[in-house]
Amino acid sequence: MNISIGTEIAGCFGAGLSEWTGKVASIEENIGLKWNSPSDTMVKVVWEDNFDCASSWIDIAEIRSDYFDPVLPGIGYFAVEESFMEFVDNGGTINNG
Repeated sequence: MNISIGTEIAGCFGAGLSEWTGKVASIEENIGLKWNSPSDTMVKVVWEDNFDCASSWIDIAEIRSDYFDPVLPGIGYFAVEESFMEFVDNGGTINNG
């Protein structure tokens, strides 16, 4: 999984709570213990249409890659793979050219 600026992130928090969608806006190294995180890298996600929380800093190790076929529990932060979204947008067909 490759996380970069612009990667779409989905926040799934369980039944009864709406899914958040956003994009990675910044990637920062965890230098000088700025965050209480076991990872060395944090990503800032700017959420779309979420007025309670405009953005969040997330430990890159907490971002999962199994959005479309989650290993239960399906709760957490997920990177939404662009290649799969292109597949869905093409009606489930592969466009080779």
